Amino acid sequence: MSEQITLPSSVVLLDHQHSLLVLVPQADGAWVLKRLRGWDTKSPTEDTLEITGDKSQGTQVSISTDLNLSRDGRYILVRINYRSGAIGPTERNRSAVVTLIDLKSFTSISQQTTTDPLIADSVWAFNENDDLITTGLDRRVTEIGPSFRTVTDHYLAAALELPTLLARDRCEYESLMKLQAGATGWTKPVIANVTDGCAVLVSRANVDSVEALPGPHTTEPLNFALGCREMDVNKELHLALADCREGKSHADGMFVTTSAHTANVLSTTTKQRVLTIPLSHNWKGVTGILASVVSGNYVVLVKQGVHIEVYRLSS
Repeated sequence: MSEQITLPSSVVLLDHQHSLLVLVPQADGAWVLKRLRGWDTKSPTEDTLEITGDKSQGTQVSISTDLNLSRDGRYILVRINYRSGAIGPTERNRSAVVTLIDLKSFTSISQQTTTDPLIADSVWAFNENDDLITTGLDRRVTEIGPSFRTVTDHYLAAALELPTLLARDRCEYESLMKLQAGATGWTKPVIANVTDGCAVLVSRANVDSVEALPGPHTTEPLNFALGCREMDVNKELHLALADCREGKSHADGMFVTTSAHTANVLSTTTKQRVLTIPLSHNWKGVTGILASVVSGNYVVLVKQGVHIEVYRLSS
Protein backbone atom coordinates (compact mmCIF):
# COMPACT_ATOMS: atom_id res chain seq x y z
CA MET A 1 0.00 0.00 0.00
CA SER A 2 1.50 3.34 -1.04
CA GLU A 3 1.89 6.22 1.39
CA GLN A 4 -0.61 9.05 1.33
CA ILE A 5 0.87 12.13 -0.29
CA THR A 6 0.69 15.32 1.77
CA LEU A 7 1.39 18.34 -0.38
CA PRO A 8 3.01 21.37 1.25
CA SER A 9 1.65 24.90 1.01
CA SER A 10 2.40 27.13 -1.94
CA VAL A 11 5.51 29.28 -1.60
CA VAL A 12 5.51 32.97 -2.50
CA LEU A 13 8.21 35.64 -2.68
CA LEU A 14 8.92 39.01 -4.28
CA ASP A 15 11.75 39.30 -6.82
CA HIS A 16 13.97 42.33 -7.49
CA GLN A 17 11.58 43.59 -10.19
CA HIS A 18 8.71 43.50 -7.65
CA SER A 19 7.05 40.57 -9.40
CA LEU A 20 5.35 37.91 -7.29
CA LEU A 21 6.69 34.37 -7.72
CA VAL A 22 4.36 31.60 -6.53
CA LEU A 23 5.30 27.91 -6.51
CA VAL A 24 2.11 25.82 -6.65
CA PRO A 25 2.30 22.11 -5.66
CA GLN A 26 0.60 19.47 -7.80
CA ALA A 27 -0.09 15.86 -6.84
CA ASP A 28 1.05 14.47 -10.20
CA GLY A 29 4.57 15.89 -9.86
CA ALA A 30 4.06 18.58 -12.52
CA TRP A 31 4.35 21.68 -10.34
CA VAL A 32 4.01 25.22 -11.67
CA LEU A 33 5.85 28.44 -10.94
CA LYS A 34 3.74 31.52 -11.60
CA ARG A 35 5.13 35.02 -12.09
CA LEU A 36 2.69 37.89 -11.54
CA ARG A 37 3.83 41.27 -12.81
CA GLY A 38 1.93 44.44 -12.07
CA TRP A 39 -0.02 42.64 -9.35
CA ASP A 40 -0.47 45.95 -7.51
CA THR A 41 -2.06 47.59 -10.57
CA LYS A 42 -5.33 47.18 -12.46
CA SER A 43 -3.58 45.36 -15.34
CA PRO A 44 -1.56 42.45 -13.94
CA THR A 45 0.10 39.89 -16.23
CA GLU A 46 0.82 36.23 -15.48
CA ASP A 47 3.53 33.86 -16.75
CA THR A 48 3.55 30.13 -15.97
CA LEU A 49 6.52 27.76 -15.97
CA GLU A 50 6.12 24.02 -15.39
CA ILE A 51 8.45 22.53 -12.79
CA THR A 52 8.76 18.75 -13.00
CA GLY A 53 8.92 17.16 -9.58
CA ASP A 54 9.25 13.50 -8.68
CA LYS A 55 6.53 11.60 -10.54
CA SER A 56 7.16 8.41 -8.51
CA GLN A 57 5.41 9.82 -5.48
CA GLY A 58 3.52 6.61 -4.77
CA THR A 59 6.14 5.73 -2.17
CA GLN A 60 7.31 9.22 -1.23
CA VAL A 61 5.94 12.14 0.69
CA SER A 62 6.79 15.73 -0.11
CA ILE A 63 7.89 17.40 3.10
CA SER A 64 9.01 20.87 2.10
CA THR A 65 9.58 23.29 -0.72
CA ASP A 66 11.44 26.54 -0.97
CA LEU A 67 12.30 29.33 -3.36
CA ASN A 68 15.69 31.04 -3.03
CA LEU A 69 16.49 34.21 -4.94
CA SER A 70 20.12 35.07 -5.63
CA ARG A 71 21.23 38.45 -4.29
CA ASP A 72 21.75 39.84 -7.80
CA GLY A 73 18.23 38.76 -8.81
CA ARG A 74 19.47 36.70 -11.75
CA TYR A 75 18.57 33.21 -10.56
CA ILE A 76 15.91 31.54 -8.50
CA LEU A 77 16.35 28.07 -7.06
CA VAL A 78 13.22 25.93 -6.81
CA ARG A 79 13.68 23.00 -4.44
CA ILE A 80 11.16 20.22 -3.84
CA ASN A 81 12.20 17.94 -0.97
CA TYR A 82 10.92 14.40 -0.53
CA ARG A 83 11.34 11.83 2.20
CA SER A 84 10.61 8.13 2.50
CA GLY A 85 11.01 5.57 5.23
CA ALA A 86 10.92 6.17 8.97
CA ILE A 87 10.51 9.57 10.56
CA GLY A 88 13.78 9.48 12.50
CA PRO A 89 16.67 11.55 11.05
CA THR A 90 18.95 8.51 10.87
CA GLU A 91 16.50 6.28 9.00
CA ARG A 92 14.89 8.93 6.80
CA ASN A 93 15.75 8.77 3.10
CA ARG A 94 15.89 12.24 1.62
CA SER A 95 15.87 13.35 -1.99
CA ALA A 96 15.28 16.63 -3.74
CA VAL A 97 14.48 17.94 -7.19
CA VAL A 98 16.29 21.25 -7.67
CA THR A 99 15.56 23.51 -10.64
CA LEU A 100 17.59 26.60 -11.47
CA ILE A 101 15.65 29.30 -13.31
CA ASP A 102 16.92 32.34 -15.17
CA LEU A 103 14.52 35.11 -14.17
CA LYS A 104 15.31 37.41 -17.08
CA SER A 105 14.08 34.85 -19.63
CA PHE A 106 11.89 32.99 -17.08
CA THR A 107 13.20 29.64 -18.31
CA SER A 108 14.67 26.58 -16.62
CA ILE A 109 18.39 26.25 -17.29
CA SER A 110 19.18 23.15 -15.21
CA GLN A 111 17.52 20.51 -13.07
CA GLN A 112 18.83 17.65 -10.97
CA THR A 113 17.49 15.01 -8.60
CA THR A 114 19.82 14.21 -5.73
CA THR A 115 20.12 12.55 -2.34
CA ASP A 116 23.19 14.62 -1.38
CA PRO A 117 22.56 15.92 2.18
CA LEU A 118 24.17 19.23 1.15
CA ILE A 119 21.22 19.76 -1.21
CA ALA A 120 18.36 17.45 -0.21
CA ASP A 121 16.54 18.88 2.81
CA SER A 122 19.49 21.08 3.80
CA VAL A 123 19.28 24.64 5.07
CA TRP A 124 20.82 27.11 2.65
CA ALA A 125 21.01 30.83 1.98
CA PHE A 126 22.80 33.28 -0.30
CA ASN A 127 25.28 35.51 1.53
CA GLU A 128 26.10 39.12 0.60
CA ASN A 129 28.63 37.90 -2.00
CA ASP A 130 25.99 35.67 -3.66
CA ASP A 131 27.66 32.50 -2.40
CA LEU A 132 25.09 29.78 -1.72
CA ILE A 133 26.05 28.49 1.73
CA THR A 134 24.42 25.22 2.79
CA THR A 135 24.33 22.94 5.84
CA GLY A 136 22.82 19.45 5.84
CA LEU A 137 22.33 16.74 8.46
CA ASP A 138 24.30 13.70 7.32
CA ARG A 139 23.50 11.30 10.15
CA ARG A 140 22.38 11.11 13.78
CA VAL A 141 23.79 8.75 16.39
CA THR A 142 21.95 8.15 19.67
CA GLU A 143 23.70 6.58 22.66
CA ILE A 144 21.58 5.40 25.58
CA GLY A 145 23.23 4.67 28.91
CA PRO A 146 21.88 3.70 32.33
CA SER A 147 21.42 7.33 33.40
CA PHE A 148 21.84 9.42 30.26
CA ARG A 149 21.03 9.79 26.59
CA THR A 150 23.40 11.44 24.10
CA VAL A 151 22.49 12.57 20.58
CA THR A 152 25.27 13.37 18.12
CA ASP A 153 24.35 15.05 14.83
CA HIS A 154 26.95 14.97 12.05
CA TYR A 155 26.67 17.94 9.69
CA LEU A 156 28.09 18.68 6.26
CA ALA A 157 28.45 22.26 5.03
CA ALA A 158 29.80 23.86 1.86
CA ALA A 159 29.47 26.66 -0.67
CA LEU A 160 27.56 25.58 -3.79
CA GLU A 161 28.46 26.94 -7.21
CA LEU A 162 25.79 28.01 -9.70
CA PRO A 163 24.53 26.68 -12.03
CA THR A 164 26.16 23.29 -11.31
CA LEU A 165 25.57 23.15 -7.51
CA LEU A 166 29.05 21.68 -7.11
CA ALA A 167 30.27 21.85 -3.51
CA ARG A 168 33.36 23.92 -2.69
CA ASP A 169 35.13 24.51 0.64
CA ARG A 170 33.52 21.49 2.28
CA CYS A 171 33.22 21.42 6.05
CA GLU A 172 32.19 18.76 8.57
CA TYR A 173 31.36 19.07 12.26
CA GLU A 174 29.30 17.47 15.00
CA SER A 175 26.72 18.84 17.40
CA LEU A 176 26.26 16.97 20.69
CA MET A 177 23.39 17.15 23.20
CA LYS A 178 22.99 15.17 26.41
CA LEU A 179 20.02 14.35 28.63
CA GLN A 180 21.04 13.31 32.13
CA ALA A 181 18.75 11.41 34.49
CA GLY A 182 16.97 13.84 36.78
CA ALA A 183 17.73 16.84 34.56
CA THR A 184 14.96 19.17 33.43
CA GLY A 185 15.99 19.11 29.78
CA TRP A 186 18.68 18.62 27.17
CA THR A 187 22.00 20.41 27.45
CA LYS A 188 22.78 23.14 24.94
CA PRO A 189 24.40 21.81 21.74
CA VAL A 190 28.18 21.51 21.90
CA ILE A 191 30.15 21.75 18.63
CA ALA A 192 32.93 19.19 18.23
CA ASN A 193 35.21 17.50 15.67
CA VAL A 194 35.33 20.50 13.34
CA THR A 195 37.38 19.70 10.22
CA ASP A 196 40.14 21.97 8.89
CA GLY A 197 38.08 22.98 5.86
CA CYS A 198 35.54 24.73 8.06
CA ALA A 199 37.82 27.73 8.62
CA VAL A 200 37.82 28.47 4.88
CA LEU A 201 34.04 28.12 4.62
CA VAL A 202 33.40 30.26 7.71
CA SER A 203 35.58 32.99 6.21
CA ARG A 204 33.83 32.73 2.83
CA ALA A 205 30.42 32.89 4.50
CA ASN A 206 31.59 35.92 6.51
CA VAL A 207 30.44 34.49 9.84
CA ASP A 208 32.23 33.91 13.14
CA SER A 209 31.91 30.13 13.50
CA VAL A 210 30.25 27.01 12.11
CA GLU A 211 27.37 27.66 14.51
CA ALA A 212 26.54 30.79 12.50
CA LEU A 213 26.37 28.95 9.16
CA PRO A 214 22.85 28.37 7.79
CA GLY A 215 21.26 25.52 9.71
CA PRO A 216 18.63 24.50 12.25
CA HIS A 217 20.67 26.01 15.08
CA THR A 218 20.59 29.49 13.46
CA THR A 219 16.82 29.59 12.94
CA GLU A 220 15.30 31.97 15.47
CA PRO A 221 11.61 32.58 14.77
CA LEU A 222 9.85 35.38 16.56
CA ASN A 223 7.90 34.50 19.67
CA PHE A 224 4.31 34.78 18.52
CA ALA A 225 1.26 34.06 20.63
CA LEU A 226 0.30 30.44 21.16
CA GLY A 227 -1.44 29.10 18.07
CA CYS A 228 0.34 31.46 15.66
CA ARG A 229 2.72 30.48 12.87
CA GLU A 230 5.24 32.87 11.36
CA MET A 231 4.76 33.44 7.61
CA ASP A 232 7.06 36.39 6.94
CA VAL A 233 9.16 39.07 8.62
CA ASN A 234 10.05 42.37 6.94
CA LYS A 235 12.96 43.93 8.83
CA GLU A 236 12.78 47.22 6.92
CA LEU A 237 9.11 47.72 7.77
CA HIS A 238 9.54 46.29 11.30
CA LEU A 239 6.53 44.10 10.64
CA ALA A 240 5.75 40.39 10.86
CA LEU A 241 2.97 38.31 9.32
CA ALA A 242 1.46 35.38 11.23
CA ASP A 243 -1.23 32.76 10.62
CA CYS A 244 -3.16 32.39 13.89
CA ARG A 245 -5.79 29.93 15.08
CA GLU A 246 -7.84 29.82 18.26
CA GLY A 247 -9.74 26.74 19.38
CA LYS A 248 -10.03 23.79 21.68
CA SER A 249 -8.47 20.34 21.60
CA HIS A 250 -10.41 17.18 22.37
CA ALA A 251 -9.51 13.56 23.15
CA ASP A 252 -5.99 14.46 24.31
CA GLY A 253 -5.25 16.50 21.22
CA MET A 254 -6.55 14.02 18.65
CA PHE A 255 -9.17 16.51 17.48
CA VAL A 256 -9.02 20.30 17.39
CA THR A 257 -11.95 22.61 16.75
CA THR A 258 -11.11 26.08 15.44
CA SER A 259 -13.11 29.02 16.76
CA ALA A 260 -11.11 31.75 15.01
CA HIS A 261 -8.63 31.81 12.12
CA THR A 262 -6.86 35.04 11.14
CA ALA A 263 -3.81 36.43 9.39
CA ASN A 264 -2.20 39.09 11.54
CA VAL A 265 0.33 41.82 10.82
CA LEU A 266 2.27 42.70 13.96
CA SER A 267 4.87 45.31 14.80
CA THR A 268 8.18 43.64 15.66
CA THR A 269 9.05 46.55 17.94
CA THR A 270 5.82 47.04 19.92
CA LYS A 271 4.33 43.53 19.37
CA GLN A 272 1.00 45.25 18.66
CA ARG A 273 -1.36 44.13 15.88
CA VAL A 274 -1.40 46.43 12.86
CA LEU A 275 -3.93 44.51 10.75
CA THR A 276 -6.14 41.46 11.23
CA ILE A 277 -7.54 39.57 8.22
CA PRO A 278 -10.31 37.01 8.94
CA LEU A 279 -9.82 33.60 7.32
CA SER A 280 -12.11 30.61 6.91
CA HIS A 281 -11.80 28.03 9.69
CA ASN A 282 -11.35 25.28 7.09
CA TRP A 283 -8.57 26.91 5.08
CA LYS A 284 -5.33 25.01 5.29
CA GLY A 285 -2.01 25.86 3.78
CA VAL A 286 -2.42 29.63 3.91
CA THR A 287 0.86 31.40 3.20
CA GLY A 288 1.82 34.97 2.57
CA ILE A 289 4.41 37.73 2.53
CA LEU A 290 4.81 41.40 3.35
CA ALA A 291 5.62 43.22 0.10
CA SER A 292 7.06 46.73 -0.11
CA VAL A 293 6.92 48.21 -3.65
CA VAL A 294 6.80 51.69 -5.21
CA SER A 295 3.01 51.93 -4.95
CA GLY A 296 2.97 51.08 -1.22
CA ASN A 297 3.21 48.31 1.36
CA TYR A 298 1.03 45.22 1.07
CA VAL A 299 0.05 41.89 2.58
CA VAL A 300 -0.09 39.17 -0.08
CA LEU A 301 -1.91 35.98 0.92
CA VAL A 302 -2.04 32.73 -1.06
CA LYS A 303 -5.06 30.65 -0.06
CA GLN A 304 -5.78 27.05 -0.97
CA GLY A 305 -2.72 26.91 -3.18
CA VAL A 306 -3.67 29.31 -5.97
CA HIS A 307 -6.02 32.06 -4.77
CA ILE A 308 -4.10 35.30 -4.26
CA GLU A 309 -5.45 38.21 -2.23
CA VAL A 310 -3.73 41.58 -1.76
CA TYR A 311 -4.30 43.96 1.16
CA ARG A 312 -2.77 47.42 1.28
CA LEU A 313 -1.23 48.56 4.55
CA SER A 314 -1.91 52.10 5.69
CA SER A 315 1.16 54.31 5.71
